[in-house]
Amino acid sequence: MTGFVCESVGFRYATKDGSIDALQDVSFAAGGHEIVSVVGPSGCGKTTLLKLLAGILDPTAGAIRFSPDLNGSRPKRALVFQDHGVFPWLTVVDNVAFGLEMQGVGAAERRARARRFLERVGLEDFADRHPHELSVGMRQRVGIARAFVSDFPILLLDEPFGALDAQTRLLLQEELLGIWQGERKLAVFITHDIEEAILLGDRVLVMSGRPGKILEEIPVPLPRPRALAAPDRPEVTEIKWHIWHHLEKEARRQLSIPD
Repeated sequence: MTGFVCESVGFRYATKDGSIDALQDVSFAAGGHEIVSVVGPSGCGKTTLLKLLAGILDPTAGAIRFSPDLNGSRPKRALVFQDHGVFPWLTVVDNVAFGLEMQGVGAAERRARARRFLERVGLEDFADRHPHELSVGMRQRVGIARAFVSDFPILLLDEPFGALDAQTRLLLQEELLGIWQGERKLAVFITHDIEEAILLGDRVLVMSGRPGKILEEIPVPLPRPRALAAPDRPEVTEIKWHIWHHLEKEARRQLSIPD
């Protein structure tokens, strides 16, 4: 089973004025075909955690152990960022196929696979356009299609819908869940939005401010396939206010506002 374990993970940034602890003693495990949501205030180290899981950064304390880890080869991970990260000089289909190109897949096959995923995100008619001809939401769909078409077992998403309007955000959440339901990858989803964390995740990790720590891990008892138009369900409301209680205390602490 594909997965990973974070064991007392910490990360310290070096600055000209000294070092800053971004993460401290972060421990949790994830595996199989689940979506783990991570929510917390700005500056709590959510993106740093994702970069550690992606291998962009290395922990300065503790360790991250992946499985399977055969002869030092870790499972491959795909990333989706808030700014979608598309290449402006490539067409939409070549953007989606870029990861396959890096894997050495031939041009005809990678474009055929990319076009199939473009159909799944409703962009088949834009395959030969360039990103500047697309809306922000459409460009984000390109980024999601590129992450899934590479067929990596672990998907890491850093607030992919954070810059979108509410309507587009809801539609892309539904598209993401629809694709994930068919592909069933292990996903770690970073967000500021509590409802988004609950409605997408199988569980929610609530993080504190700097240095970032995990305050609580909360299971989400909603069956799948899951309807996103259910934010008023009693179990969702209960989890939402439980998480907000943690985040409110953190926000008051950071802003020096008494309880």
